[in-house]
Amino acid sequence: MYRNLYIGLILLLILACRKMAIEAYNFFEVATIPYEIVDDGTFSRILLKGRIVSTSTPAGNISDHGFLWSTNLDDLFESAIPVEKRISLGPYAGNSIDFDTVRQVLSQAQTYYFCAYAIGTETKRVLKGAVDSITLNIRMHVDSIARLNDKLNIEISVQNLDIWKRNGIALQAGTLTMRVATKQDFIDAKSIEFFELRSDTTFRDSLVNLNLNTTYYTQLYFNTPEGEYSGEVNKFFIGDGWKRIQDNREELFGATGAIYGQSAYIMGGYESAVSLSTNRAIYRFTPDAAIQTSQWEYVDDLAPYETFAYGIASPFAGGIYFGLGLYEHFSNNTFSKVLPSRDNVLIHPGGNAVPALEKAVVFRHEDKLYFGTGCKYRDDGTCETTGEFWELTKGISRDTIRPIAGLPGFSGGDNKFGIGRDGAVVFELDGMIYVGGGDSDLGPRNDFYRFIPPLSPTDTGSWEFATLFPGPARYDAVAISAGDRAFYGLGYSDQIIGGYPTDWWEFNPNAANGEEWTQRERFPGIGRQDAVAYFLNDLGIVTTGRSIGPAETGGGIKTQLLGDTWLYFPPEK
Repeated sequence: MYRNLYIGLILLLILACRKMAIEAYNFFEVATIPYEIVDDGTFSRILLKGRIVSTSTPAGNISDHGFLWSTNLDDLFESAIPVEKRISLGPYAGNSIDFDTVRQVLSQAQTYYFCAYAIGTETKRVLKGAVDSITLNIRMHVDSIARLNDKLNIEISVQNLDIWKRNGIALQAGTLTMRVATKQDFIDAKSIEFFELRSDTTFRDSLVNLNLNTTYYTQLYFNTPEGEYSGEVNKFFIGDGWKRIQDNREELFGATGAIYGQSAYIMGGYESAVSLSTNRAIYRFTPDAAIQTSQWEYVDDLAPYETFAYGIASPFAGGIYFGLGLYEHFSNNTFSKVLPSRDNVLIHPGGNAVPALEKAVVFRHEDKLYFGTGCKYRDDGTCETTGEFWELTKGISRDTIRPIAGLPGFSGGDNKFGIGRDGAVVFELDGMIYVGGGDSDLGPRNDFYRFIPPLSPTDTGSWEFATLFPGPARYDAVAISAGDRAFYGLGYSDQIIGGYPTDWWEFNPNAANGEEWTQRERFPGIGRQDAVAYFLNDLGIVTTGRSIGPAETGGGIKTQLLGDTWLYFPPEK
């Protein structure tokens, strides 16, 4: 009996001690309360809130409490709390069951996870509340609206800032700034400041004087005392385009030009649309290392009877052959020769075996010079368009000229191809010569032909149809040869309003996508006809020409002579 009594007393003592221990530890719980946005106008600050869920927990029973904060959700479920993940508020003082602290959300588009926690003093037990999260979804974006040559119109948008505005307190998020760079790491970035951010905003701006054939990166950001907030990186490609450089020495139209050595030459042309006085000077353009600062320089004067307009010129036989065209009101059927290496002009007899032509085309193939099309003058002074061609062979004392095959004449559908024309263009692709465009008795042309050179002194060669230009047919346009590509545009067309197209096209018969013609960046200058164009040092050059403009007096319009010079940067292959 006593033995059972002792056992009962022992059990009572054990239960009493256990009850005392349970009462001493006083179990508690921790809750995470939804965060609040701080109402002081400061951007991205939030109030984290927690609660000790127990009404009888002595203050000394919680050695630490606060919040866990991490960008990695798994960190919040570790049994041991890393010190760097804690926002510790120290031992629980017991004066309030709720506790809170302010935290700055530092990274855009980054999700932050957090929860309240408390650690028991005796048990070292860690209790955690439910996990909550916040993501700073401020959208900062740059969109391309339109590109005009080296200018890019953009739309800048900053959204979701207004969620940080409370109780009418003005938001102060820092100055909105944009980085612009040609490298994705922004190592070469320049910064453009806009204004102090106060709320969501959308506005438009422009990036100007951009480099052509270049990829640009942009990124919006703003700074606060706590750190920098940045948007996504936006990428834009600026392709082919134009840069205006030093104007020509004179405003001319109907001039002619040629490449010789590493320089572009221009000569002849009309100096006045009223008196039709012709230009005697020869000018030269030689690109320097900073090609956009290169200038035209005066070389020499032509003899009075050699000044002409609407003639032709081509490098040939150690110089530049030039001739044909109009001398003031008189037609010309001779050639002369410029020797640029001596900076002077010499007369070279060209003979009279060719009729007087204006607005013809000229090209060189092997050791021969070929010219044709244009407006051919009759004995009575009238002019008719022609499709004829001639071959010029350099002689010791006198050059020889013979007729060869002209453009073919045949009918196809509603169009008549191959008819005579003036104001046509010529270009060379991989050793093949193409002639097309121009004006005819039936109006502007858009057909092009490929030249099959003569194989012997008695062979006259031939022409074969090559392509139809898909844009508005035109005449007095320009074309440049760039290896296996050609570029064509400007001129005059009665198929568009205003008459002066500024479109610019690439022709590539071997294009990978099968599209021979591709429209490129539009010419940003004044639309014009009778300009001069070259291809030199992998760049196109377009200069002079004529257009129409307002008359100084009496209203109406007048012929406008042009002297501006533009560089064209072709698209990279």
